Amino acid sequence: WSVTLRVSGEGEGETTFAEDVLPAGATLGRAETGASAELRQAEVFFSFDLRDAANIAMRVVHSLSAVVWLALSAFVALASWATPARKDLLRRVARLFPIGAAVSGGMLVVSGVYNAGYGAPNRFPGLFAPASLARLPFGDVYLSAFFLKMLVFLGMIATTVVLGLRCRRLATDRPVSEGALCRLALSNVALSLLIILDMSVLVYFHYLSHLGSL
Repeated sequence: WSVTLRVSGEGEGETTFAEDVLPAGATLGRAETGASAELRQAEVFFSFDLRDAANIAMRVVHSLSAVVWLALSAFVALASWATPARKDLLRRVARLFPIGAAVSGGMLVVSGVYNAGYGAPNRFPGLFAPASLARLPFGDVYLSAFFLKMLVFLGMIATTVVLGLRCRRLATDRPVSEGALCRLALSNVALSLLIILDMSVLVYFHYLSHLGSL
């Protein structure tokens, strides 16, 4: 933060900076002396540096990895419904799915850990300091939505592992129920869409947590 205080008019005063989070509607003052603070003008300047560029890059990586993961599951589901040539198409998709899911899943985890630290409403370590985040307006709601996202993500990992193992069996011409394969893929798609919905809630409360502090 780069904060500039500009005082207009003559007089004397004292300014104390404290790194803390005030709840919405809180007033500023010095309780120990009984003196109240009078706000004249405050200007906050944001600078763009390499950390901001890294944050944007990690958000892009996270989003693209999620798109790849969702697309892979959708391809498996569609291939299981395809007509005459579906056997060959399904085998080709099955060969790609395990490695594609492993790479995109790994990128999701790495970028997700980074974003949890640097992309949360509070300062680093972000979500790894839940007590600090909970002090923000709507911080408790944000934490609840994030924990729900993690639960759904664990379900996605479990479904993806089972689906990957089934795809490997299919790719090596071992018997696999195509109906079960399709249901697993559709379950993964449904869980992915649920996470997208949860992300919308997180973004909304991310903004509210800052607006509520003004």
